[in-house]
Amino acid sequence: MGNNPMMNIDEDGEFFIEAMLIGGLINTLLNSKKIDSFWDGLGYFSVGAAAGALTAGMSGAAWSAMQGLGLNGFAMGMAPAVTGIGEGIVVGAAGGFGGGLISGAGNSWLGGANFGEGLGAGLGAGISGAVTGGIIGGVNVGIQQLRMRSEFNKSLELEDSGIELDGKKVVYSQENAKRFSKAVFGDVEGLDNLYINKNPNAKKYLLKDGNIFNNRTKVYAGGVTNISRKLGDGYSSNVYLSKSAFQSKFKLYLTLGHEYVHVTHYSYPGLQDMFRSQFASFSEHAAYKWTWEASQKLIQYNPKTLYFDNMNKYSSHFLFDWTADLIKHHKFLP
Repeated sequence: MGNNPMMNIDEDGEFFIEAMLIGGLINTLLNSKKIDSFWDGLGYFSVGAAAGALTAGMSGAAWSAMQGLGLNGFAMGMAPAVTGIGEGIVVGAAGGFGGGLISGAGNSWLGGANFGEGLGAGLGAGISGAVTGGIIGGVNVGIQQLRMRSEFNKSLELEDSGIELDGKKVVYSQENAKRFSKAVFGDVEGLDNLYINKNPNAKKYLLKDGNIFNNRTKVYAGGVTNISRKLGDGYSSNVYLSKSAFQSKFKLYLTLGHEYVHVTHYSYPGLQDMFRSQFASFSEHAAYKWTWEASQKLIQYNPKTLYFDNMNKYSSHFLFDWTADLIKHHKFLP
């Protein structure tokens, strides 16, 4: 900890009083041998309180700046896990530098150093604090990411849900698919039916050994979503799954989630009619964004850069990305 009494990351910058109290107490204890009077103690407490407040403030400022300027891992194509660790390092380093600068300079001045000496001590402590804070911030976020991913993977333990498994594969049947969907996603608003081994559109697709082949793009689709009927100011949909989606519970989870993003967009009042010409592109971008982000959370599932590459083939709109979050956070996804 050195001369930096506060190493806690405060991404929102809301806990100044707590930061000041903790910083003041720690700095007073660290310099207790130098305290000969009440005023000495108050001085060291004040320096620690100021350092604690600046640590929290600079942490929050760094976090806000990264989000406001788009300087985050997602904007640069990094995986969410790497994104979080990188942001933890930056936020921790910013707070560590601010706290170290104030505590190093303030403690030196209280000890009798002149302005230049105190400033030099503060800069040295700030650099040391930035390194330490960055390490602590990165490690802390990394541990949180692993814990979240571990909890998420445990939540996909489906043996007690009535879902049939064949080794790593999910047994290929319509009832099994419906049980999986119900156990993982609950009730999906706007979903009419979930089908397997059925052609969603004979003019556009071929059905080959249970897998849906797109005649136009000449590629196999893991799933397809089609409008089935008018639903209020939106539309309800049917989802058709390929046999390939049943390769594992993780593959089926990602495939269903991707298609359910489309279901959500169709069912959202007025969205399809409002963005008729670009609806397909906006929805596909949001669905691939959801799939890419979700894939990073699966320890047993090797994340595919293909999801990120496919996402960038389509135009985006914030409203579609926002409504996709209705699926992202549904049930148990951290």
